[in-house]
Amino acid sequence: MAAISADDAWAAGLGANGSLIVHWNGRAWSQSLAGSGYFNGIAASSARDVWAVGGTNWFSPTQPLAEHWNGKAWAHVATPSPAGGGLFDGVAVTSPTNAWAVGDAGPGPGVPSATNPLVEHWNGTSWS
Repeated sequence: MAAISADDAWAAGLGANGSLIVHWNGRAWSQSLAGSGYFNGIAASSARDVWAVGGTNWFSPTQPLAEHWNGKAWAHVATPSPAGGGLFDGVAVTSPTNAWAVGDAGPGPGVPSATNPLVEHWNGTSWS
């Protein structure tokens, strides 16, 4: 969950049909985005800079998933795809040119196997 103010908060996760992001406007929650994949984390530096991260598939193979809110709409943002798969578990953002996502490089949460740490940085243009 990420709260920007008393009337601007976001929550992200996994809904019945895949990824789900909801928004609080001070009076009620409303669905903001739903799609394939799932989200494990969400963070915001402002009302126009919100990131949600997770994975593309709950079971193997999965790839890191990142969505960005610019104040008007969500947009899918390409992420590096580790060999063998990977996913993001969390994200922290301090500005439109500085966000960090962490997770695991490996096949996914539904597959018991060894994983390695995954750390990616957003520089305002791309994840690396």
